[in-house]
This record gives sequence, C-alpha cells and structure tokens, in this order.
Amino acid sequence: TSSTTTENEELLPAPAPIVFTETKDKSSSTKKKSMKSMANLLDETRWKVSLSIGREPGTWMPAEWGKSGQRLNLSFTAEFTPSQLFDRDDFLRGGYANSKILHVVNNEIKLGPSITEGERRYKAKDGGWQVSRGDGPMGTDLLRFYVEVDERIAHGGGDVYVPRGRVYSSCGYFPFGDDAVSSVKERFAKDLKEIVDEMADLQEKKDEIKNPFNLDGIKISREIYRLNREAEKVNGKLNFAMVKEPDKGLLRFSKDGDVGLTKEGGVCCQVSKGVVMEYHILGRFSISSVDRD
Repeated sequence: TSSTTTENEELLPAPAPIVFTETKDKSSSTKKKSMKSMANLLDETRWKVSLSIGREPGTWMPAEWGKSGQRLNLSFTAEFTPSQLFDRDDFLRGGYANSKILHVVNNEIKLGPSITEGERRYKAKDGGWQVSRGDGPMGTDLLRFYVEVDERIAHGGGDVYVPRGRVYSSCGYFPFGDDAVSSVKERFAKDLKEIVDEMADLQEKKDEIKNPFNLDGIKISREIYRLNREAEKVNGKLNFAMVKEPDKGLLRFSKDGDVGLTKEGGVCCQVSKGVVMEYHILGRFSISSVDRD
C-alpha cells in the first residue's frame, strides 16, 4: 500500500484577500447566521486533502484505466481564501457566495511512493472553491473545489493516471453553531422514543385483558395502531434529519468547529464529448483541518 510522506517546509503566502463583507443585524444577536456568513466559514482555513485515485464503480474513464486495481495516493494542502475568483468554471454553479480562490500551498501536489518508485512532486496551480447550496442529498449543501495540474500524474508502467488539467472534488458541507438547527435530530429522536414507550405501556395493559372482545382492549388496539403510524412518520423525519445533520463522527471539523466537512468525497475530471462536457470519476478523497503556520 502506498503512503504519502509529509515534510515541514516554508509555506508560500496565500493571495491577498478580497474579503466579502456581510450585513449584520444589530437588533438581535440570536438570529441565524446569514447565508453569506455560512459560506464564509471556511475562509482562511487550511486543510490537508488526500486523494486516492483509481477505478470506482460508475466511472466513465476508459475500460483499461485502473483495470489492474492500482491506486495513486496524492496529497496537497489547500487554503480556502476569501479572495474572489474571476475565472469562470461550470463546476462552481451557484451557492450563497461568489466563487473564491483555492490556494495550493507551495503550489505542489505530492504523489506517494509505489513499490518501484519513490515520492514525486508535481506543480499545481491555484484553483477555486464554492459552497453550493442544496446540491447534496436531500437538499444538503456541498463544498465544491478544484486545482489544476500542468502535466499527467502517474507511476511508470501503471494503468492509472490523473490527466493534465483541472481536478474537481466535492463533499458535504455542514455549518454548526446554531442550536435551533442542531437540535432537530435530537428532537425527532426524543419524540420517537416517547411514542415507542407509550406503545409499550399500552401493550402491557392490553396483555392484562383476557377477554379479546373487551371494549377497553379494542380501544387500546386502535390507539396502538395510531401510534405505530405516527412512529413511522417521525422515523421518516428522523432519517431525513440524520442526512441533514450527520453524525459528527462522519465529519471533519475546522479548527474553530464552525463547519464540518464529510470526511470523504468524490474526485473527477472534465472530459469534452463534442459540445457536451462530462465529469468522469477519478476516485475519492479524505480531508482534515491543519494549522496555519
């Protein structure tokens, strides 16, 4: 299994920020964060991005690409700057803030060693990032970002490569800190437990009634049926809330805990098919917050 080495090096400065301003409502300090401020939670944070490139189910890459099962392990440090991105890219397609510059620290991507080759480094250009509102499962938000490489990345003799050009990634984006929002899942779980407990109590009372035609027994059966239907509805809402508010163990948080990103995401490249642009799956990635030096 390939592994990526980490070296302590002097980091290049990020581009000078063009900060997006936000309007604050001074009348109440308890109101929800504005949509723009929610999109700014990643500003000036740094994250280690580890790419695992190889054949994945559903990819449209050529049939021979990654057929051996080989994978490329790449990594880079990304800084999500507040500087506006003026270069248009269709991958960044909306959200509650304009596209911003993603700075690749040291402007390099490291390719981890293989059995026959050592670590290699490739030049990488700064890219872009954006919070894409409502594009995730059940209307959740996505973090979209990309970097650009000037040459094809591969190990000698392998059948897996990263093509020259832009490499696109996306993962779930979950703002935290609003108690009203973060308590929804807990509230549904509490409601469901109360219903289940009430059904259990009614079932005990029903079991004590020996006559199956007893009027009280019939009423209890009807109430149990009603509660069972209600439990199904609440359980559906709870499942929805669990997608909207995933377990914190599935997330990687910024240093201040304001935002969580799903610990794994997808990686793809853009391929032109005549007038149609397609995104072909290259693999997956993991992400973790790192300190700014």
